[in-house]
Amino acid sequence: MAFLCVIAIIYFNFYYQQRQLVRIDERIGDGSVLVETQFRELGGEGEVNLSGLDGEKKMIIFWAPWSDRAVELATLLQEELQDLPVSVISAVVRDTPESVRNLGLLTRNNVWQADGTQVYNDLRIPGIPAIFVFDSDNRMIHYKIGYRESRDYEELISVLNQ
Repeated sequence: MAFLCVIAIIYFNFYYQQRQLVRIDERIGDGSVLVETQFRELGGEGEVNLSGLDGEKKMIIFWAPWSDRAVELATLLQEELQDLPVSVISAVVRDTPESVRNLGLLTRNNVWQADGTQVYNDLRIPGIPAIFVFDSDNRMIHYKIGYRESRDYEELISVLNQ
């Protein structure tokens, strides 16, 4: 009986994860919903959106200081983004501007710190970090929900370097 319960849990967990991916594909589509979305500046009154940014590539990263995986990815990106012509909206989810500033992550010139909580909730993005990469014509060319292995990071850097 216990064996059947374990099998059922594994099956339904896999099924649930697959359904989440299908649903995020339906909500995000080609990414145009993210291109025009206005993000409120973190701790400020200004707004930023992807279509208003310059760069060979553009990226939105939904992350949070309370997520170890998100902080790990942000730390790796901090160095890598120094040498890449990428404009980034750092969309912080469910945290304060002070805790973001204290970490000092994703703070270079072409990174805009924004409050990503409302957009994250509206789109029902199923995980953190969530990364969406666009080309200079605002076409989505890559996205990844979650960060598990260095392979995920290497794939992202490869896309940014193309």
